Amino acid sequence: MQRSSYREESDPRLRVYPSAEADRLKRRLVEESPAPHAAVTLLQQIGSVLFAALAKEFAPSGRSLTPILVLRGGLVLWQPWARHFGPGRTGLMAPARASHDAVPAISYASVPVGSPPQRGYALVDTLIASGRTVQACAAALAERLGDDAGEIEIVAPFVADRGREFLLSAIPAARIHCIWHDEQVTSDGRMVGPGFDVGEYAMGNTGPSLLWT
Repeated sequence: MQRSSYREESDPRLRVYPSAEADRLKRRLVEESPAPHAAVTLLQQIGSVLFAALAKEFAPSGRSLTPILVLRGGLVLWQPWARHFGPGRTGLMAPARASHDAVPAISYASVPVGSPPQRGYALVDTLIASGRTVQACAAALAERLGDDAGEIEIVAPFVADRGREFLLSAIPAARIHCIWHDEQVTSDGRMVGPGFDVGEYAMGNTGPSLLWT
């Protein structure tokens, strides 16, 4: 697990926003082994730190962003996003796959269209592990919208090293915005440290679920 955030200048498409406050919240997330409600609160606070920095960066250009929440983990971040960018139009994408190693397919999507000039899309998730889920979402967006998709921003507080490298290679035009960019993940895609599934906690679940797509 990446213990603290720090700036990385190796690729201009990787935008890292270090934060001592976010590092403190992350330590609480890991050390306290919180219940779902407490974990979601901490994740929202971490998201708020990232979105505040992101809003500050985008303010001078006048460019705004339409968020597309990648389910399920992205649900956690809708409220902090609205706090910093306003409660505007929001998209949803639900990726599905039979196993962690499978290539995800988009089983459901609702994306606002007809954006005015200077507006782009931001794929928002809590954790980028392998990067394949976000890549599938970006590909689906580009396929449906073509040139109207514009520049796609990828926004997630936690980014694993392998997911970062995969996305920078697979989507050359995209930019990644994060607080931690060098996380380690287990073979089933869980971040080393917290040890829980963000999507399950976002829904308040701790036990087994019946899943189908």
